Amino acid sequence: MKKMPVRIAEITLDGDYEGWTFSARLNFPCGLLDDFSANDPSRLMSAAGQLIKNWNFVDEEGNPLPQPSAESIRLLPIDLLNKMLTAVVTEAQKLPPQSSRPS
Repeated sequence: MKKMPVRIAEITLDGDYEGWTFSARLNFPCGLLDDFSANDPSRLMSAAGQLIKNWNFVDEEGNPLPQPSAESIRLLPIDLLNKMLTAVVTEAQKLPPQSSRPS
């Protein structure tokens, strides 16, 4: 059996967060869509923690933030989280369809 591919992209932010980068899974499980669309902040934080794989983010004092998890996502300002999720959706829409035939 062939393993399901996992597509990770390195994303660089701009604007107030210029130079900040993170990596995220672009072909995330459909079940995460429920968590993102639910009106439940805990589910959103959990889903984002599964989607975001790593980052170079720092806090207001310049100290590195803990790597992504449901808990560390809670440390992000809402504008940064919105920018990240928007960037992930934009990148995911660029994914080419995969061929079912071996090359």
